[in-house]
Amino acid sequence: MHLYSHFEEKGYRIEAYIPNTDTDIDAFEIHVLIDGERKKTLYVPLVYLPVFGVDVGDMNTIEAFADAMMKALPEAQSFDESASAALDEIESNFGGQIVRSKIAERHAGSLRDPFN
Repeated sequence: MHLYSHFEEKGYRIEAYIPNTDTDIDAFEIHVLIDGERKKTLYVPLVYLPVFGVDVGDMNTIEAFADAMMKALPEAQSFDESASAALDEIESNFGGQIVRSKIAERHAGSLRDPFN
């Protein structure tokens, strides 16, 4: 995955990654970090592979996703299970569960946890 964009707000660093190989999943991979420690990884499916850059529609989707995330998140020092659950719901609303299913299928039978 290749770092596409990042921003900092409310004490979080949010990083968005895009696929850069044929074996990467067709999705944005979002890392939610606090003080450099990854607290959550989220997925948002891409409509188009970013061969020549991210499609405008996919850009709009990831921006809407980021807006929804930041509205739901408390200040970083208050991040807890309820904030994590809110992010899970937002991810699901944007199709992230479909991506998680594809990742799980790819790693079926593997001893490695694909989400950590």
